[in-house]
Amino acid sequence: MIEMKTKRHECNPCRYERAKRNRKCDCGGPISMRSTTCAKCFHHRPAPLELLEHQRGWIAGLCEGEGTFTFRENRPIIRLQMTDEDTIRRLSSWTGIGNIGRHLPRNIKHKTSWHWSVCTKDHWEWLVTQISPLLGERRRAAISTGWLISGRSFTSLPKVRALEPKETLPWVAGLLEGEGTIYISPRKDVSVEMTSTDRDILERMLAITGMGRIYDRPIRDPRWRPTSTWRITRISDVKTLLPTIRPFLMDRRGKAADHAMSILAGRTGRK
Repeated sequence: MIEMKTKRHECNPCRYERAKRNRKCDCGGPISMRSTTCAKCFHHRPAPLELLEHQRGWIAGLCEGEGTFTFRENRPIIRLQMTDEDTIRRLSSWTGIGNIGRHLPRNIKHKTSWHWSVCTKDHWEWLVTQISPLLGERRRAAISTGWLISGRSFTSLPKVRALEPKETLPWVAGLLEGEGTIYISPRKDVSVEMTSTDRDILERMLAITGMGRIYDRPIRDPRWRPTSTWRITRISDVKTLLPTIRPFLMDRRGKAADHAMSILAGRTGRK
């Protein structure tokens, strides 16, 4: 009698559990499907690292452009989610705090995204103390709420201050890393632009760089907030800005900046 081999069918929980057993953390512990570290490393609470001036400016600019200041069960949380893993890794290595996670897309056309979140109370307070003086009005309003929820008085929140000289260019680079675009048209025209609902941030960018203009975008839906765009199109301005912020850009933005500078090499004029 010939024995017939039947095909093994598994439900999704069983399939994911079987795949999970093959993944290991750097320390050797097991990792779940969506995590990048084991539970032991995830809940480890290292001491924050001391930030240099250029690191503080870059982190503040990135959090201004891409950060989310939210709450979970009356706990304040700072979270950034991007498709650039190297940017998330830099945040973790410079601060020494936070948890890194990976989000697999449901649609194969979408990229895998990575997130960095700070949930521990003392780590959140330390990071807020470092970057809140450099943030805009809307971000500081969200931080103020979290500051009160954490049991601190409003008067103890660090006051707003101007950017230091060593923080200026990293802040510009961090903001462009999160919200900016280095656009190259089919006609090889290069522009640097950023669109935001926070006009005060665009006005600060204009004041710091002294380049470009701010344009108000039409409101297509009354439920949407007004948005504005800061844009640089003058060739001399683009050729001045990109080399100065290039050392602070990550891989994807850096390659776009290098490509734009190679196109503009030898060209002069307004466009």
